[in-house]
Amino acid sequence: MKYIVLAFISLMALKSCSQEADQQKENMVFTYDEFSRGFANTYIITNKDITVKSGTIDDLIKSKPITEDQYQEIVMLAEAIDLETLNSYEPDSEARNIDAAAHSELEVTVGDKTFNSKTFDKGNPPKPLAPLVNAIIRLAETVE
Repeated sequence: MKYIVLAFISLMALKSCSQEADQQKENMVFTYDEFSRGFANTYIITNKDITVKSGTIDDLIKSKPITEDQYQEIVMLAEAIDLETLNSYEPDSEARNIDAAAHSELEVTVGDKTFNSKTFDKGNPPKPLAPLVNAIIRLAETVE
């Protein structure tokens, strides 16, 4: 009888952990920033919509709902990256340091934890981040 109770408690604990992980996936927030001296763009993706902020002083803010499939694609690409080491990926170029490219950064928030990349050149993310960054940009381009 003790073993049955222990097995039941273990199953309930595993189910609870699984539900918590699923809930965290549903509450992930992706923020991609591009900026230089003259402009700034921010793309924010949640499980409900994508928001695009363009400009510097007088920000132009546009938003549109996204589908579950679009959101899940972004989540899947993020899961292919070890978010704990997001800040360890080195940029492939340094053109932003001599004003030859805009600066870009990626931020992923999961629950109450936020993971940030190092700054990299716009259009040239570190190779492991490229699929996720490119998917975010493609989705942002659909916002009118």
